[in-house]
Amino acid sequence: MRPAFSMAALCHSPNPYSLHTKAHQEAAIHRTYAGPLELHPCTAMAAKSMLPDPFRGAVDIPLFALDLERCDPKRCTARKLTRFRLLTTHRRVHRLPHGGIVLTPEAETALSRADSQAAETCGLGVIDTSWKRAEFPELPHQVPRALPYLLAANAVNYGKPFLLSSVEALAAALAILGHADQGRRILAKFAWGEQFLILNEAPLAEYAKARTSAEVVAAQGLFV
Repeated sequence: MRPAFSMAALCHSPNPYSLHTKAHQEAAIHRTYAGPLELHPCTAMAAKSMLPDPFRGAVDIPLFALDLERCDPKRCTARKLTRFRLLTTHRRVHRLPHGGIVLTPEAETALSRADSQAAETCGLGVIDTSWKRAEFPELPHQVPRALPYLLAANAVNYGKPFLLSSVEALAAALAILGHADQGRRILAKFAWGEQFLILNEAPLAEYAKARTSAEVVAAQGLFV
């Protein structure tokens, strides 16, 4: 979504993880993010390593972040997750896992269950930056994906659509991919974490049921 995550000058602040930067908020309502699914290096490996459906979600998805060092370290949710060893931080694009799913407002395709295998095999990441100074690098070896309409619960942008912090973006993506329990665990490290799930209970339930990017975009129409 080229309106995927936004930049809030606070790391706790929203990162570019949804379908919106300020300039894209109005366009996001009319834009179609359901681009064609792209092939990625993890497809073959994932097909061999995937656990049977009854066990999906039992194994955590590896989480990572590209830290552009543009937000307040004291409010940075990604750095807090790193301290708890729940996320791996990288400072160079070439260090990111090849074939991994990366949440970015620059993506043309919405995240959906169709991305589960790639995330489970190669990881799920965010671009940790400031919503006020957001610039998103090219991701030549990763799979960029945007998040649909969601409300922020963090103290900086409470109640605002799309302006999610890194942990909110990751938790939302985990819910959509069928790993809601893992999402709850990372949100539990923040006093307002549970509130994010309360604010977005209905949309997350609909997005999690959608099987493709096109279905996620259609579900978004129920809330925008």
